[in-house]
Amino acid sequence: MRFGMCCGIDRIPLVADRGYDYVELSMSGVLCPETEDDDFEPTRRQILAAALPCEVLNAFFPAELKITGPGVDVPRVKAYSATGMRRAREVGGKVAVVGSGAARNIPDGFPRDRAWSQLLEAFEIINEEAVRNEMVVAIEPLYRKACNVINSVPEAVRLAEELDLSNVKVLADLFHMDDENEPMSNVREAGDWMVHLHTPDTGSEKPGGGHYNTPGFFAALKAIGYDARISFERAWGDFAAEAGPALEFLKNQWAMGAA
Repeated sequence: MRFGMCCGIDRIPLVADRGYDYVELSMSGVLCPETEDDDFEPTRRQILAAALPCEVLNAFFPAELKITGPGVDVPRVKAYSATGMRRAREVGGKVAVVGSGAARNIPDGFPRDRAWSQLLEAFEIINEEAVRNEMVVAIEPLYRKACNVINSVPEAVRLAEELDLSNVKVLADLFHMDDENEPMSNVREAGDWMVHLHTPDTGSEKPGGGHYNTPGFFAALKAIGYDARISFERAWGDFAAEAGPALEFLKNQWAMGAA
């Protein structure tokens, strides 16, 4: 298992010092696919020179770039995805996480079947760029506080199955699963669709001091033979002091699950 951290570029040196394997940066916030390449070049060089590889990109679409509803601009989605995935490959990206709750939230009164078709179209576009750039796309289920579609692992699997595309898989995030009261059996049933993970903790408590069912989560992952990447996400109290213990907690929990 490779353990990573969701963070900004400025924190990469500290994350490397604490022993993590990679970082997960923001596609929309860091790679900024709608800017000119010349403007992005300093950021590209900074990421490539960093002490850890950027293997995963999250926050694929910004809130204003809608992929459901009456305001979808397909040419813009195509252009954004092409530039974003190219830049992700250039900085070493392997997985692109598509959560983007505000972008995919279905507007009130808009037909859900039409929105679902739009989601299929958006992921077909992203998949084309993923194949071109030798990356994998992870559909991220989000809790209902963030959006009103793809709120569970089974719903993400359903979308992936309907797409049936080589480079579109599924992510499980323990934070969102917990809020939606999802059973760990959903992870087991996802099986080979699972390609990436997020795991949280609560507030500024010591890492591992929260209420999340990390043992059950890891046991379910062991049951399906998952052994790729997991990224830690957290509302940090003291990042410098807590990042190391967070990694130790994750590694211990993973080792215990292997016993």
